[in-house]
Amino acid sequence: MIRTHLAQQNEPRSAAEISSALGQDHPDRNIKNTVVRTSLKGLVAKGHARRTKQGSSVFYTAAATRNPLRTSRSRRQRPAEHPPAGQRTPPSRNPTAPAPKVTALGANRRTAVSG
Repeated sequence: MIRTHLAQQNEPRSAAEISSALGQDHPDRNIKNTVVRTSLKGLVAKGHARRTKQGSSVFYTAAATRNPLRTSRSRRQRPAEHPPAGQRTPPSRNPTAPAPKVTALGANRRTAVSG
């Protein structure tokens, strides 16, 4: 909500102005200044908003984006060559190597196959 509001503005806005405008736009919601300030701080940290100071006042604007239709990517995304966290890569299959033999002692114990 805050990011969208900032993107629609033509000039910098203070957190109080943003809170007031969101309260008017969404009368069914209880918009608190502290929540708006915390959210703005997070948007600045992620690069979605810019913070400027004029005297003792702080103002916010939407950050310029290269592609406005692009959504933010999760920081947890990994390149395709890496498996997701917690998953192991499957062992390589060597068609000439015999398959490992699982003993009755447990699935994790393997013994060599005698030929």
